[in-house]
Amino acid sequence: MKKALIIFLLLLSFNKVYAYENEYFKLDIPEDFKEEKINSYTYKWISTKNSHEYLIITISNNNGTNKHNVKDYNSDDIKNYEEYMETEINNQLKDYNLKVDVTNVKKEKVNNLDSITYDVFWPTKESISYDTYQKGYSFTTDKYVYIYTFTSDKKITNENASFKKTLESLELLDIKIEKTGFLSKKWQQILLVSMIAGVLGAIISLTFRRK
Repeated sequence: MKKALIIFLLLLSFNKVYAYENEYFKLDIPEDFKEEKINSYTYKWISTKNSHEYLIITISNNNGTNKHNVKDYNSDDIKNYEEYMETEINNQLKDYNLKVDVTNVKKEKVNNLDSITYDVFWPTKESISYDTYQKGYSFTTDKYVYIYTFTSDKKITNENASFKKTLESLELLDIKIEKTGFLSKKWQQILLVSMIAGVLGAIISLTFRRK
């Protein structure tokens, strides 16, 4: 009887999840995460337990003869992208008393998919009483560029069950890229536009103290 009670309590301690699927991707969403809004390119879920924690997935087209494939990025591409991303985000924030840091940009396998991962730190404590942390993952498929972004008021690690569950369950429903062409600087623009759609709008929508 005691053993059965322990098993029952352990089961209660697990985060309950529900499966979400559309024509682009599927993943498991923690039960306390509720959809805030959905449109043709941005999907957002926010935690009802901690309103400072949310997940955004953005999608843009991977058009053209030369598909943009994160698998092809070398160390110089990644270094340049880190600098480019930080510069462009801060340019977007020039009217606000805010400057972000982009770090840990690297190529990484996630669910057997190639991705470019990065961390973004927003020093927002003076404006909204807490700093903002984000982990982003960029994926490319034959038709689309996907950006997964998890945001929290605490540093994000695998100890965050919601982050871990959503990322590890993410499955992209488009096919892999079979042919790629030469890289051009346009890849920067495509990934950046997707990334900004996922993180910048959500942050700026909060009330910042202007200069």
